[in-house]
Amino acid sequence: MAGMWVAMMAVMMLPGSAPAALRTERKLPFFVIYFVSWAAFGVAAAGLQFFLESRHFITEDMALANPTVAGFLLIAIGGYELTTWKHEFLQACRAAHVAGRPYSLACLGASWALMGTLFVVGVMDYAWIALLALLMAAQKFLPWGSALASAAGIGFIIWGGLKLLVV
Repeated sequence: MAGMWVAMMAVMMLPGSAPAALRTERKLPFFVIYFVSWAAFGVAAAGLQFFLESRHFITEDMALANPTVAGFLLIAIGGYELTTWKHEFLQACRAAHVAGRPYSLACLGASWALMGTLFVVGVMDYAWIALLALLMAAQKFLPWGSALASAAGIGFIIWGGLKLLVV
């Protein structure tokens, strides 16, 4: 399970680090630090998934079984997208000058909450994996990425609220 999460983090997050790596002199250490940061997150996510599975809190599709919990998780994800922390991490992740560890932690801080979406839609839903990877890349690379993060936050809050209403 941890291997699956680590591989998923690598596929989703390493391509987005390429432009920053091109701006550094020490490319291999940069990628190693970036990968290790996301691999550690992947191991933590796998631990959470194992915990949820062992208590039968997720379905066979690897999505949260309780729609109320899923709704509140979406609202929390949306709320984080609107925080100053998210926007400061995103700003640091978009900076022209990058160093391996600070950059990795900034990008982790800018994107970690969005990964929670996978627990709502299904951990291995490839369409959502691709959509989230595109959303994170757009937030990092587009000039209006910060506004996109805010819009996504509002969208997640609405989605979570609707999920709660349907319960």
